[in-house]
Amino acid sequence: MIAAPVAGALAALIIGYFCIRLTHTYFAMLTLAFSMIVYYTAFKWYDFTGGDNGLIGIPVPAWVQDPRLPIITGSSWSSHSWVFTPLAHCQLPFGKTLTAIRENPDRAGFVASM
Repeated sequence: MIAAPVAGALAALIIGYFCIRLTHTYFAMLTLAFSMIVYYTAFKWYDFTGGDNGLIGIPVPAWVQDPRLPIITGSSWSSHSWVFTPLAHCQLPFGKTLTAIRENPDRAGFVASM
């Protein structure tokens, strides 16, 4: 449970180190290349990651299996997540920033430099 976010952050730092220095087409191509590397590592390297089946044989912690936590284990989280995702994207400052960058990156960059 602790190794997953640490490994994800480490991978993001390594990939980000190479991608952040590029712009436009080069950034897009390198990002696509890294995404393909990560995809094939996760889904095709069966001996290391288990491929499509994932890692089998790892015990699930008791607090994840607790039936009193429907948000984590039950169907209520998965059935209602479609409500929270667009709401968070539209209402939170980070979501508004992403929308501004998508709509007009030049203006968003100008506002950020003010």
